[in-house]
Amino acid sequence: MHCGFDLLVEHEVENVRFDLRKPYTLLLSSGICSNDTENPGQYIVSWHLDSDFPIVSDDPVVFACAHNCPNPPPVIRGNFGYPEGCTVDTDCQMEVTWGHRKDSDKIYVSLNGGYETDNVTAEELYIALGINQEAQMSSAYVIECVRWENATDKERRGLMQVDMFTSYNGEPHRNERIESTGVTLTSSSFDNGKVHCEYEVSTKLTVSGVTIPNGQVTDYDLTQPFHLLLAAGPLRKDTAAGQQNAKAWHGRDRRTASTKTFVLGGDKTVYNHCEGTRTCYGVPNNCVATKSCQQLLTYGVLAEGATSISMTLYGMPPNEESGVKDYWIGFGTSSHGKMKDTAVVQCVRYPDGRIDVLAGYNSPNTSLGQHGYELLMNKRLGVEKIGGSYQDGMLECSFTLDVVRNLTVTQSYEVMDVHVDLTRPYYLQLGSGVLAEVASGVIPGTHKKHPKVFPPVVLACSRMDCTGEPTARTTAAVPTAAPSKGGFFCLPADCSKARVDYRTSEKNSSRVHMKLTGKQQVSGWNGRFYVAVGFTRTQGMEFASVVDCVRWQNNGSDVQEVFGSYNKAGTANVRTDKNGIYLQSTSYEDDSLTCQFEMEFVRTIQGLPAADTAGQNLTFDLKQPMYILLALSAVRDGSQKVYHQTNKVVSDSPVDISAGGRAAASDYQKNMKKAHAILMVFAWMLFASFGILMARQTRDMWPLTQPFGLKMWFHAHRTSMVLVTVLTISAFIVIFVQAGGWVGTNEHPLVQSHAVLGCITFSLAMIQPFVALFRPHPGTPNRPYFNYFHWTLGYSTHVLSIVTMTLGTQLTDRLEGLQGVGFLILGSFLVNFALQVALKVYKRYRARCTKAVRANSFEALCREDVIAGPRTPAVAANPLDPNDPVRYGILTVNWLQISILSILMVVFIAVV
Repeated sequence: MHCGFDLLVEHEVENVRFDLRKPYTLLLSSGICSNDTENPGQYIVSWHLDSDFPIVSDDPVVFACAHNCPNPPPVIRGNFGYPEGCTVDTDCQMEVTWGHRKDSDKIYVSLNGGYETDNVTAEELYIALGINQEAQMSSAYVIECVRWENATDKERRGLMQVDMFTSYNGEPHRNERIESTGVTLTSSSFDNGKVHCEYEVSTKLTVSGVTIPNGQVTDYDLTQPFHLLLAAGPLRKDTAAGQQNAKAWHGRDRRTASTKTFVLGGDKTVYNHCEGTRTCYGVPNNCVATKSCQQLLTYGVLAEGATSISMTLYGMPPNEESGVKDYWIGFGTSSHGKMKDTAVVQCVRYPDGRIDVLAGYNSPNTSLGQHGYELLMNKRLGVEKIGGSYQDGMLECSFTLDVVRNLTVTQSYEVMDVHVDLTRPYYLQLGSGVLAEVASGVIPGTHKKHPKVFPPVVLACSRMDCTGEPTARTTAAVPTAAPSKGGFFCLPADCSKARVDYRTSEKNSSRVHMKLTGKQQVSGWNGRFYVAVGFTRTQGMEFASVVDCVRWQNNGSDVQEVFGSYNKAGTANVRTDKNGIYLQSTSYEDDSLTCQFEMEFVRTIQGLPAADTAGQNLTFDLKQPMYILLALSAVRDGSQKVYHQTNKVVSDSPVDISAGGRAAASDYQKNMKKAHAILMVFAWMLFASFGILMARQTRDMWPLTQPFGLKMWFHAHRTSMVLVTVLTISAFIVIFVQAGGWVGTNEHPLVQSHAVLGCITFSLAMIQPFVALFRPHPGTPNRPYFNYFHWTLGYSTHVLSIVTMTLGTQLTDRLEGLQGVGFLILGSFLVNFALQVALKVYKRYRARCTKAVRANSFEALCREDVIAGPRTPAVAANPLDPNDPVRYGILTVNWLQISILSILMVVFIAVV
């Protein structure tokens, strides 16, 4: 069968645009036709039968090209576009793709984008690609694609043309044109309001011909990772510089910076450096020599004074999972060559095409099975300058890894600080696996085969192939790190809510580099919340310099930014300028918000009215010890912060940020929570239970003992209930002071339930004493109604208090370590109730009050509704025999049960 046809160079299929002047991968297949059940008499193409189909071309093909194309089609290695999440060649306003051609050592770069204002497309415009070591505009090498009218060229006057220029961002908002050495324009066009330029770029670019500020980069080696910047805007005529095509300010809504780094150039194969400048380990054996590794790890030597090493992970899916595109490759370091107690780094490709590098840890507890692997909350702890690509079925990640890492991990409610020092020898393990779906999303799953284990090696070494004897990894408390290594502070101790990492900037010693991470606590926040770090001279939230990492919605789009703010007296927080704060990157992933920024060690807050400062010193020197604050909550009305309530923590002592080390949380908040819990246990487990027991079970005991004319049971009952009221009021005052007010609607539902039930219990407890003031005298007509109301209200309050305390033990926000004792409180109440029922049954069983007995003078002693007051002394033994040893025994057991369990609870709370 043979078919010939014409195909439009540009066409659309299902709203997807194809331009056959660009390279596309070619697929070729065959199959059979089948009846179309929805349209009888017509046929549809069925899926091919042969498992070898379709055939996929090795390289992309350009259809709309002469037989002798000037350049072979490029192999695309990566892309970056704006806005975030857009699809290249489909809906990006600005985009860049890059790759290489087989016959050239140059980098192929394609730049495409447009600019419009008020829905009017600019005729003279530009799109620019910036290359920088940091995610900021200054110190960037810029490649421009410019559409302009050349008014000086008589032959082109009045005609629009698309040209290429290069420039350099020396200072913020200052851009100067430079010589275009190393960058060559190969094609350009203007279509549908967008300019398009294609370039060949050398792997080494140098800035020359302009004034370079001190400390800024002038040489760009594109085989190393860089952040990419994109911007678009209109043109202006700069008569002073003699430029007709100078770029105008792009505006804040027409620029973006990648949070990741990318490697644009370099050799086409990762193996080329294995015999020279990098150490390589691969699977299977001898695969490095034959360049046929299924998984490959390469890393460079440790430069003098460097704190991180350059690494690359490269590989295909596991053998058992051929055809899978979503998988991971990774390596681990351990002191024994086994899976447990191993620090892991993984290169992961997700189902949506994202590529990331994650840090993890295998627990020393082998009984945890697959769940023994834990992704650290800060997934990139020690991992920086991430670049990734996936092509030809091979996944590749390039990144830098800190030589020394302090990992905080949590296993089975135990927090461990793991110290990893790559200057020491460790066994190296290399493997791969597929992804696994869990409740929280998609994570790296277990490997199909046991990873390959290599002899001990020193990864961070100043020469190639360093080896040595393995050194056990430290899992004790992390020692204070050197200034360049930094430290961290967490909320709470296991870092499950928020964390700030800090270290002296490697590029500017007058600044501190910070990574601030917070995790959404309530689904109702809808991904719009903030995490804040503050510094203050006093151990409290007041008078603090604060940096807020905020995610909010602006004009329908989610925005992430950092702000400066200041805590006034009380709980008020006001926004300030961002003087001395330099944002580097932001990200939001798996409900975790992260902001990386640098801040001057010495920073002065400006622009606050005197009424807000209360005479405080607004200059904060972080090289002097300061208390660290961490807080987390939702935002509303744009980027306005909601009060954090209990999601806050203060360091227990001032911290020297420049000296590093882990900061410990203050015990103040924890002690206040303990005080609240202990007061409630005394009130409701001990005194309320004792008071109810005395009122219900001992009315007929000790009839002749009546201090101040009142029976013993009444003295015990009244004293116990007064103590319940006093202790409950005290506990409420303590917890309201600790929380700073009501918990708010943004707290976890369990927290809100505990607070609501606690307030109801408190209200009922306050009503009961007033009810007692209006009790009728015994024997009056209204006395039975009072008895029933008083009994019902008392028992209801007691039961509600037990439920509330049981809920309180499940609040890790309030007091960690109590989750397991909720059943102890509930069990104590049930045992108490069972013993009282037993006493009631026993009393009825032993009752011998016959009609004849009730007629004599002992009637008062037989009645169970005897109320306090003077009574005629009994002249004979009570028929109920209050001195019955069995009854005394049950009462004694009940008293001991109430007292012992209450004291045990108090001791446990005090030491937890």
